[in-house]
Amino acid sequence: NHDISTQAEVRSLSEIPVFTEEGLLVDGVRVREGQKVSKGEILYTLDKDSLDRLIEEGQNEAEALRKQINQLRADSEGDEPAEVYSLQSEKDKKERSLQEYRKVKAAGYAVRAGQNGIVTKINTATGDKTQGTSDMLIADSGKNLTAVSVMEADEESRYIGENTVADITASDGTVFEDLSVASITAKESEQTVTVSIPLPEGDFYLGQLVSVELDSSSKTYECCIPRTALNMEGSSYFLYTVSEEDTILGKEYTVEKLEVQVLDKNREIAAVEGISSGQKIIVRSDKPIEAGNKVRKDQ
Repeated sequence: NHDISTQAEVRSLSEIPVFTEEGLLVDGVRVREGQKVSKGEILYTLDKDSLDRLIEEGQNEAEALRKQINQLRADSEGDEPAEVYSLQSEKDKKERSLQEYRKVKAAGYAVRAGQNGIVTKINTATGDKTQGTSDMLIADSGKNLTAVSVMEADEESRYIGENTVADITASDGTVFEDLSVASITAKESEQTVTVSIPLPEGDFYLGQLVSVELDSSSKTYECCIPRTALNMEGSSYFLYTVSEEDTILGKEYTVEKLEVQVLDKNREIAAVEGISSGQKIIVRSDKPIEAGNKVRKDQ
């Protein structure tokens, strides 16, 4: 088996972006990442003077567009002028922005939480302009939680796959066994592998660190040897075996070199092909050896 012990952070799969109209000046951020918030709680405030100015300008521009559209229609002979469509589209856009501005003003020049949850990401700061996409992220604190582990890409992590199962130990010592791995993402540029494991509801909380044991079962092989017996030369693997000969001084052991094919391996064991049953191999040596050397067995 290919077993990996690692740590993971509990994250949410149901993060909701918080945003308002693009280009508004942020007056202050009232929360921090990891903070629990309630529905209606202020997340960040917007500059009063600049927002009032935008509302006034928007009203004037929308009114000017309305008058321009009406004049074009009055001057036409029944057919809708082509220019009206583009002006109407521009007017509708202005009015949508005005609606959002007024909504923020009515909320006390603030953007408030639309649900109970936890702030998982803040993408704005005092003095910034709003992005119009995701100034913050809020996650439901108890639903759709997953354990996310980012680990170094090595020869063990490459065996993580759809058959991998995880045992997760919570901070109180409770062990949740045989959890499935939902996704595996490798980033070659960073030499990392990210593993996501969905968690049972009600037993974990956002930001919690948990211990993870990943078990990636491999096939059953006929011949498995200690990893310490495996040697490498170029791209080929070989073992040092010993031949036994009776002499007048007793048994004599001579080192021989045997190339093998590695079928699978982990940190401790290697499955190989090319070695005969009962063949003696050298697992370790207290000094450098090569083919033809005479060796003694450890007692």
